[in-house]
Amino acid sequence: MDAGRPDMPGASPDLPRAHASVRRLAQEDVQTIVTYHGGPGSDAAGGQLRALAACLT
Repeated sequence: MDAGRPDMPGASPDLPRAHASVRRLAQEDVQTIVTYHGGPGSDAAGGQLRALAACLT
């Protein structure tokens, strides 16, 4: 997960809604994140998600 690029153009048709979803998920006790492009990731998944949510506008 690249928290340094949260505003990638074309990443979502509704970026504000996607950001809200990330913030909502960051409040959960996340153990594993599965992405289409990167597969499963469990190395500090919850912390990575919270870091991403913290840098979103």
